[in-house]
Amino acid sequence: MKSSTILSLGLVIMCFSTGWSQDEGNIIKKERIVKGKSIYLLAGPSFRFNNKSDYSGGLNLEAGFLKRFNRITSVGGSLNFSKFSFDQPLSNSFENEKAIGNNAFLEDGGYEVYVVRMSGGNLNFISVGLDIKFEFIPFSESRKLSAFGLIKPFMLISTRSDISASTEIRYPDIVPYKLPYNSDPNNNWSGGDPFEDINSNSPGREQWAAATEFSGGLGVGVGLDYSVKSNLKIFMQSIVKFSLPITHIKTGAFPGSREDGYYNPDYPLVKEGFSTLNISLGVSYYF
Repeated sequence: MKSSTILSLGLVIMCFSTGWSQDEGNIIKKERIVKGKSIYLLAGPSFRFNNKSDYSGGLNLEAGFLKRFNRITSVGGSLNFSKFSFDQPLSNSFENEKAIGNNAFLEDGGYEVYVVRMSGGNLNFISVGLDIKFEFIPFSESRKLSAFGLIKPFMLISTRSDISASTEIRYPDIVPYKLPYNSDPNNNWSGGDPFEDINSNSPGREQWAAATEFSGGLGVGVGLDYSVKSNLKIFMQSIVKFSLPITHIKTGAFPGSREDGYYNPDYPLVKEGFSTLNISLGVSYYF
């Protein structure tokens, strides 16, 4: 074979090789998540949610850890503390028509009204949760503001403080009477004398003693976070938590008669789910 033919064949092969290399295009480097782990702290108020128990809003504190698995999902764990205080005005139907509970009980076959002034029964919750966080828009380290959703199954320890009460007897001048006692200007209530003081040492009231229960539940929520620095974010989130039944004060569950209400062995406690709404501000550190 002539040398000119060999040279021509070599040039053709080089041209084809160059063409194939160009067809492959540029190598695209995929985005790598540098800071895929985070720790966070949050705090905020907690409120009853679709919950007619006799408790005012409380405090919610939480610390947790998250690890990012992809651009959508992060998974981790959290430790949460929240507390709720028994709120006597919420149960004071004797004086307030807007009370959600009840503290007035009529003597069967009579007209003496037993008015209960209760205290204690405060709730403390400690829960350990599995946090599943998902981004509504795929994560990018260059994005300043992002929105996310949360799913949080949890295990719960509930502690309740001692309950005590004092009872007074009132007599309506008009029978049948109407509550609240000041709703009718022509009705002058008399009495107000002490009837009895009750606590966990009183016969039949042993369940009023401080108690601890184990339960669990599920939280679902949404939030927004904002990048202050590459490794620091502030965020706000709202989460509704549904707990399995725990024992707590719910006076509205008992009828306004002395025998069925006041002397009911379960009064004023029910064992039901305790749903709450938490609104929190927090800070996250990424590393």
